[in-house]
Amino acid sequence: MSLIELKQAVIEGNSKVARALAKQVVENPSEIDQAIDQGIKKALETVGVRFARSEYFIPDVMLSVLAANAAFKIFKPFFKRQGESVGTVLIGTVEGDIHDIGKNIAIALLQAGGFEVVDLGVDVPPSQFVSKIRKLKPQVVGLSALLSTALTSIERTVVEIKEAGLRDKVKIMVGGSAVTPEFAKEVGADGYGADATDAPKLAQGFIKRRTTELWKNGKE
Repeated sequence: MSLIELKQAVIEGNSKVARALAKQVVENPSEIDQAIDQGIKKALETVGVRFARSEYFIPDVMLSVLAANAAFKIFKPFFKRQGESVGTVLIGTVEGDIHDIGKNIAIALLQAGGFEVVDLGVDVPPSQFVSKIRKLKPQVVGLSALLSTALTSIERTVVEIKEAGLRDKVKIMVGGSAVTPEFAKEVGADGYGADATDAPKLAQGFIKRRTTELWKNGKE
């Protein structure tokens, strides 16, 4: 199996080919990590760049995400069997915004990084984030907004997570074209992503720091 072929299948949004190539990979499970890192992840990063440059449009991006997910479905049983989940990320587009392209790319990249991702969808009210945090106990929460009018929803969501006594239980990362580093700092987020490709780097950093903190505190 050629990593170039898998990468190209995802870039072109060819789910059938991506699935077939993924089945070839799992015949030798030791190759899964490389297929994800050098095949799927690189492909999605390319798609993200092309979308930012207006070389790719929403239908193109959606097809690429679907192709990536087709491959992930083949890989997922092997992640569970090998216990390779890095952590859990709860993610959604906040209330008042129904855009999900950036969120979907971020999800695919997070999955490529070994995270279990729970997608709450779009137009998600603060109360739903709070209830899912209580139920699922994720390590990271991702809040996305494309519309500037939805920025207040990000702020309200962070406030409600804090009021629910859950703020110290999760790391919060925010992103989307309406979000700025200054806004992220103002609302008290732990991290800001300039685009979807930043999501796995932020989440991995949170997990590493969290693990270090637990060891320093003598906790398991």
